[in-house]
Amino acid sequence: MHSKIILSIFMACLASANNYIPAIKVPGDVLGIKATSKAWMSANFTKIKAYPFVSIKTNDARANKLNYNSGVKDINIKVLYDGKNIAFLLKWKDKTKNISKRLETDSFADGFGIELPTQLEVMPYVNFGDKKNSVVYYDAKIGINQNYKKQNFDENQDENSTIVRQEAYKYQKFSNAKRLNLKKSNTTMDLIYKNGYWLGSLSKQLVDKFSSMNSGAFIASFSLYDGQNLQRGRLRNLTPWESIKVEGIDGGEQLIETMNEHITANAKNGEVLMLKNCSICHNYKNIRKAPKYMAPDLSFIGGYGNLSYLKESILSPNKVQVEDFTKTAHPNFSWVEANEDGKNISIMPSFDWMSQSEIDDLLTFLQTLK
Repeated sequence: MHSKIILSIFMACLASANNYIPAIKVPGDVLGIKATSKAWMSANFTKIKAYPFVSIKTNDARANKLNYNSGVKDINIKVLYDGKNIAFLLKWKDKTKNISKRLETDSFADGFGIELPTQLEVMPYVNFGDKKNSVVYYDAKIGINQNYKKQNFDENQDENSTIVRQEAYKYQKFSNAKRLNLKKSNTTMDLIYKNGYWLGSLSKQLVDKFSSMNSGAFIASFSLYDGQNLQRGRLRNLTPWESIKVEGIDGGEQLIETMNEHITANAKNGEVLMLKNCSICHNYKNIRKAPKYMAPDLSFIGGYGNLSYLKESILSPNKVQVEDFTKTAHPNFSWVEANEDGKNISIMPSFDWMSQSEIDDLLTFLQTLK
């Protein structure tokens, strides 16, 4: 046991140096593992950050504001696998414990989500996928057990009256969702609150009909929901695509390198270019020149947007189209339009006319928006 712990600490330090989360192989079966299982001692936590996802607004103005001001949150993550199955453990601090109550329509729960691509070769939009590239999204939240004390509901019920509500969806853009059967995919989730921290776990098969994680590395994105800030749906704290190295399996170095790509150019000139070319449509941080909802808010885009995605968005905006998820929130603007062939295209123009140095400067500044 001591050698395992020493090895796991070494691998965690190596992961920190190489900017990936290690998936540690353990004996036994991790399918169905609980958040408090002793098996998690075989790995060490890797800390990552989750940023307020503000690109898309809802028609709940108070929730939008609370979400924007929710702050950057730390998530501690462990990943284990046994050769056939894989398990994730998330730990994060939360001063308030929020449980959704079935008699209150404005009651929202704390919880977490894990997003996985359905293909290893592509990097989808890190918010419910896009038209060409689908993702699977798992989430778990705490709520009152619907079958407990049906006749005499008591809002002060004890811990035994709560239940972990687990859901999974396959998304190919937000409005195209297919609910998945967790039992058929052998997926289980757990969520407990202890000493001011949430512990959430998910276990599933390494390879199933929805996703494959049996190569040397894969990517995943993680979400946190804080009911105190009315977070739900796309209002949440979100990480970028994080690379996870499956220890003991060769390969994946190129994927890890791509996920951690960073550019260093003239951020000050990039800020000037941003103000001149982007602020007419996009609001970000204290720059609020554009009409509300005309285009996605970019205040934290450098936090949950990998460099390759930012680059693609600037040079080839039609590859990933951010559609109007809530037209009731912004009915006066459409983010896509039909071209002469009747195909939907992004209203954002390509900035491929910029020089390479200008593109580098703009990307450098975008990376600072977090």
